Amino acid sequence: MLYLVNLKKNKVDCFLSFTESYHDSNMYYLSRFLSADPFIYFKTPEKESIIVPQMEVERARKDCNLRVRSLNEFESDRDRYLGAIKELLNETGCKEVGVPRDFPLYIAQKLNNYKLKPIDLTENRAVKTESEINLIHSVQKTAEMAMKKAVSILKKSSVERNKLYYEDRPLTSDYIRYQINVELLKNDCYSSDTIVSSGRETSSPHNSGKGTLNPGPIIIDIFPKNRENRYCGDLTRSFSKKTDEQTRRIYQDVLEAQEAAFDLIKPGATGSEVHNAVCENLEQKGYETPRTNGKTGFIHSTGHGVGLDLHEHPRLSKGGGELKEGHVVTVEPGIYNPSFGGIRIEDLVVVEEDSCRNLTTYRKNLYI
Repeated sequence: MLYLVNLKKNKVDCFLSFTESYHDSNMYYLSRFLSADPFIYFKTPEKESIIVPQMEVERARKDCNLRVRSLNEFESDRDRYLGAIKELLNETGCKEVGVPRDFPLYIAQKLNNYKLKPIDLTENRAVKTESEINLIHSVQKTAEMAMKKAVSILKKSSVERNKLYYEDRPLTSDYIRYQINVELLKNDCYSSDTIVSSGRETSSPHNSGKGTLNPGPIIIDIFPKNRENRYCGDLTRSFSKKTDEQTRRIYQDVLEAQEAAFDLIKPGATGSEVHNAVCENLEQKGYETPRTNGKTGFIHSTGHGVGLDLHEHPRLSKGGGELKEGHVVTVEPGIYNPSFGGIRIEDLVVVEEDSCRNLTTYRKNLYI
């Protein structure tokens, strides 16, 4: 694991965080202790520790490698955590205190005798260790298993009056989503809002889909999170149950735009350069892009980092910074138009020494 906070570089005496780690990925990364309730993380040049309620001490000592202290060790205060924070700062003599940018305001206002310095932790998490890459790859494999389950149902479905039917019933977005989520849970993962959209609703990239599925286009976007290690994956495929020249051509154009991105991703390239290459590729084929301020065509960024959060640094977009070995990013060009729908293809890649390696192996076949 890479250290998120360099005290010397940030010119602080210590670093302090107070929040929960179930939703706050920075807190989980710092502590490797998963808790839905807030606790204290405290780092000095000599040691790192967390302060938790007495009922959590045994579990915390088992789950993380930091020094674990009980809240009971500190003098009682109406706000016990605030009292513990003040004692920690006093006993260590810290005056310059680094805190996360989202540090609780009500705590900060009570620490007016100290100089608090907000520190951005998210960029420091962008470069992944080999262990982290393996965890992300494992979640991506789970996403592929769930995609395979969804496609197996779509393949068995029939088209009647421009709607899909499965086992003599209308095949709905909710049914496919349910089957995907069951597959994810079997592998200790979950997804909060899996996208299974069809027809014209696919023209809105984040439309999760509802009702009976149309034969095409169909977009399935699966972005699971592992319940235990908290790492994410991200996978999108587009399908059609009907043969249509417009759909086939757009699918091929999106596929070629994705290949243009793959060709550029390596250490030293920038996210902006990769995004511009995709835009250039699609503009040459007559599509609008973010560079032309288009409302149809390619209307979003090319990709984003994936780790403990589904969306994190780096960005493959306008202003996207330099890519480094160990970055894990999505590559997900798409074309959208309300008159037609949408096509998006998304893979997850890791930046390596002189290129990128695709962590996604699921096939890219439009027709099923």
